Amino acid sequence: MSKILQIALDEQRNYYFQKLLAIGVYNMDVMKSMTNTELQKEYNYFYHNIPAIKRSLQNVQSIQMDTNQN
Repeated sequence: MSKILQIALDEQRNYYFQKLLAIGVYNMDVMKSMTNTELQKEYNYFYHNIPAIKRSLQNVQSIQMDTNQN
């Protein structure tokens, strides 16, 4: 069972490693020193928080438009 778990962890690490490398946020040396959890957190930050930032910018723009209309 531990062999299967190790393979799964290696696959997970490789997935996050490749995704972060693709956007060029970190270089290989930095990512090699990161744990799987750190890689996952960074992946979630760069791939999932950007739409939240865009939504917040849209909200700010809509508030500004409402303010300008009054």
